[in-house]
Amino acid sequence: MIQARYVSLVLSCAMLAGSMVCTSASDAAEKGPVPEGLYTLMKISGASLINLGEIEIRKSTYRDEEAGEFKEFKINDKGEISWSKPLAFLPDGWKHVRSEFAGKDEKGRPMLRIFYESARGTPDVIDGIKEQ
Repeated sequence: MIQARYVSLVLSCAMLAGSMVCTSASDAAEKGPVPEGLYTLMKISGASLINLGEIEIRKSTYRDEEAGEFKEFKINDKGEISWSKPLAFLPDGWKHVRSEFAGKDEKGRPMLRIFYESARGTPDVIDGIKEQ
């Protein structure tokens, strides 16, 4: 008897430098420290791509406001990130659910995934792609 195995595949797309980039969370086998740098935060809403700003990573700290101070974050062996303070770029009414370092996208760029619920309770995700 052959048993079918169902695999959940989460597809993420972002428009960067004029090209649509789609990645799969299952492609992100490489977990580990979050590479330092500036990550552009994007989400898809209907047919639009929305830029929510940037988050800067330095060692085990982050800054999500242009002139804000760096705050600590922790990452576990599964790539799950715990931020020490609320994420400033989330609009009023949006609730942070969880975050992860998703490894690299199809172009080899490090990627963060920030899962949240909208003010209406709809689950969604924001992708952060490291700028080169």
